[in-house]
Amino acid sequence: GVPKYKKEHIGSDDFGEIYKLAIEVMPEFWFHGILTIPHGVERAPLVIAQHGGGGTPELCNDFIGENNYTCFTKYILERKMIVFSPQLLLWRFKMVTGEVFPPYPGLEFERDKIDGALEKVESITGLEVFCLKRCIDLLETMEFVDKDRIGMLGLSYGGFYSMYTAAVEPRIKVVYSAGVFNDRSSFAMRSWSWQNSSYQFHDAEVCALIAPRPLFIDIGQDDPVFDTSYSVEEAARVKKYYTYLGKEENFPYNYWKGGHRFDIAGGNIHRFLDAVEQCAQK
Repeated sequence: GVPKYKKEHIGSDDFGEIYKLAIEVMPEFWFHGILTIPHGVERAPLVIAQHGGGGTPELCNDFIGENNYTCFTKYILERKMIVFSPQLLLWRFKMVTGEVFPPYPGLEFERDKIDGALEKVESITGLEVFCLKRCIDLLETMEFVDKDRIGMLGLSYGGFYSMYTAAVEPRIKVVYSAGVFNDRSSFAMRSWSWQNSSYQFHDAEVCALIAPRPLFIDIGQDDPVFDTSYSVEEAARVKKYYTYLGKEENFPYNYWKGGHRFDIAGGNIHRFLDAVEQCAQK
């Protein structure tokens, strides 16, 4: 069924009205995010905009100073699309990009401890993907959301969750992942891999579950987080799936001269939004 939720109006800006959502994804288990509805919109596409490690919805919406998210949500809102930015359990995550994100004060959560406890029965990835699916269960029922036009994008951990959520969630019609796609056997963080995962799903296999839906990938050649050269061969494996399905153009892999961020100048953000607008017509 549709989960219960609480909605609090927290302000407005030039783009739209801003709300905090608390969603009861399981009994007494609440998941949070920021919802922005563009001014004058009666019904519009929905884009899930996912922050990365150590991030927050406030950061990727550019509420708190400059950062490597490059305020990517403004491009969505300029197109009069609804933005939902979920809060994953990624606090107290040590960044290696040289950037320091302002933390929430007094948090008691330690991601690694929770992940370790969950590994006895599940993974933190499985929990958070489930929460994101439950968010869609709610959001698609809201009268201003065009449920046939839903996209998801994210940077770093947000790109990881964009791929993994879309792989199991066909309601997400278009995906854009930045700063994460790679050969997972060469670069694996704890919550990005689990027992026997290498025998089942690397990034190429996850992307195969997304195919033939449009999947945009940005990977910076100068990314300080990991050696991105391994992603080139992994992308070639993904391309074979799209070619077999006759949709090679739906996998624009962009290995660009940049760092741990979206390649805004490269134009994938606009092509992604074009695809979200048009997906109901296909």
